[in-house]
Amino acid sequence: MDRIYRPEVLYLASENRPADGYDISDADLSGLTLAAMSFRGAVLKRVNFESSNLAGCDFTGADLSGANLNGCNLTGAILREAVLEGADLTHCHMPGADLAGADLRAAKLHLANMTAVRAAGADLTGADLRQTDCGAGDFKSARLSGANAYGASLVRTDFTGAALENCEFTRADFTAAVLSGANLRGSAFYNGCLVAANLEGADLAGARFEGADMGRVKVRKTPGQ
Repeated sequence: MDRIYRPEVLYLASENRPADGYDISDADLSGLTLAAMSFRGAVLKRVNFESSNLAGCDFTGADLSGANLNGCNLTGAILREAVLEGADLTHCHMPGADLAGADLRAAKLHLANMTAVRAAGADLTGADLRQTDCGAGDFKSARLSGANAYGASLVRTDFTGAALENCEFTRADFTAAVLSGANLRGSAFYNGCLVAANLEGADLAGARFEGADMGRVKVRKTPGQ
């Protein structure tokens, strides 16, 4: 795999050529405009993309573990099956991004805009989602075990069949969210909002809802609860 750095990436961008499959690990690509560039299968470990414009970029299958994407524009970006373990996406703007099957374990997504993202089957185990806006997102069958989503906006978000056990959802807004068949064991929803949420068939064992607004919630307990 060929190794390239910032000058080569800038050259490829100027020529509208892809950076697919290159090893760009540890490069400083901060503050750049690389919109719609392709990095399919590239190795981008610990790359510094801070404040770069990556709107519409294709990172399918790329390895972005430990990358710095703080403040990036990832609107509509494709990150299917990408590895973002431990990546910093704080303040990232990524509405409509495709994160299906992505590895976001322990990723930092504090204050990110993730509205309408497609993250079905993604792994966000232990992720930091504090005050993140995931409204109208698709997180069906996603794994968020142990995630911290304090104060997050999850309005109309679809968590059908998702693993959400032992999560911190204090003051989170789940208005009209779909949590049917989800595993919510041991999660905290203190002072949250679940108005009109669908919890049919969800596993609520040990979940805590003190102070939460549960108006018009749909609940059908699983056998044994």
